[in-house]
Amino acid sequence: MSDEDYEAFLDKANHDTSGNGSGSASTTSAPKKKAGTKSVDTEVPEPLEAVEAYYTSDADEPFEPVSLQWKGDGLPSEVHQPLAEEVWRGGGPGEGETENELADLVNHRGAVSSMTREEFDPRGQYEKVIDAVKSVGTGELGFYAVDLDKTRSEYYVVILDKGKERLVGLKAVVVQS
Repeated sequence: MSDEDYEAFLDKANHDTSGNGSGSASTTSAPKKKAGTKSVDTEVPEPLEAVEAYYTSDADEPFEPVSLQWKGDGLPSEVHQPLAEEVWRGGGPGEGETENELADLVNHRGAVSSMTREEFDPRGQYEKVIDAVKSVGTGELGFYAVDLDKTRSEYYVVILDKGKERLVGLKAVVVQS
């Protein structure tokens, strides 16, 4: 059972029965905050909106569009060494510390790591996803794992869209128990 299914079950079990006095329950609920990372802060390319695919894991979750403002010359690194000048001015991490460009971009404070295409797609079943991402950008693809907790991660496949200064692609929640 996915987290969303479980949440829907709990919402249904805990619905307000005091409603209108006729014994019927109110079905109106507040919008739910989705667990995970920020993935959209700019226009999403249409081909990414059209992808209907699921990442197969303990909970088969749909791929969602990623479209984030990014002015870098290449893909964000999961480990960024500060410039000597930043350390000297006290503006960057201290000695032995690093920044994580992708973690900062998706507003995440946990572990983020790059992965190979083979780690992302060990059985070759996500060609449609990879092709959709390739179609909206230029250069090489980036594959990343963003750890949400002990059993859940988000897998990102992204590419640069330099013309619009953004990082675009798809992500899916992966559950491994």
